[in-house]
Amino acid sequence: MIYRLLCRFVLLWAFIFASSLQLKAQQVFSEGRIVYDVTIDPPANQEGVQQYSGTYTVTVKGKHIRRELNMDNGFNSVLLLNTEDNSAYSLKKAGDKYYAIELDPSDREKEQKRYQGFTLKEECCSISIAGMNTLKGTVLYTDGSSVEIYYSTDWQPVTGLFDRFPGMQVMPLDFVYKGEDGLRTHFRATDMKSEPVENAAFRIPRNYRILSHKDYEELTR
Repeated sequence: MIYRLLCRFVLLWAFIFASSLQLKAQQVFSEGRIVYDVTIDPPANQEGVQQYSGTYTVTVKGKHIRRELNMDNGFNSVLLLNTEDNSAYSLKKAGDKYYAIELDPSDREKEQKRYQGFTLKEECCSISIAGMNTLKGTVLYTDGSSVEIYYSTDWQPVTGLFDRFPGMQVMPLDFVYKGEDGLRTHFRATDMKSEPVENAAFRIPRNYRILSHKDYEELTR
């Protein structure tokens, strides 16, 4: 009798433990939106150049990704990506004209190649960002450069979500992009929601004219 009770007790705790692991299992962020506050700092050697701020919104639905940057100075940039066919379009406005410029996949692949093969080194600290617990880490690239990030282990980004973190297995919520000219762009998440997204968010609007990047440059000279 005691043996049976002991077995039931062990099985019960095993079930509770397995359930808790399942509840804490990492999820792929395959549909929803992440909003980041953005600040752009000029190079240290450029005096008198002001800091700019704005928001960066990443919208995801399966293989479709929409990246939108809106700065307080009026600058706007929208990039539509399809990681299934590797297509990308940059939405531009020139006067009263609207263009969807098709980007060359080889150019994007060449740019991303320099960030592949990085390692993530875990650090000591934990802070709350956008209502989520995050861990501090350092991304170490093969060329010797590095960047400090805060990330959530609860979520995993889909392929193509972050150009400079290809293959990242955790969700970056605070990080900096460093330009070769010394420009620093700081991203810090303010909101992240896993929710249904309309397909229209990833379509090229009807009033946009589709052009190759070469044709767009010739047209706007």
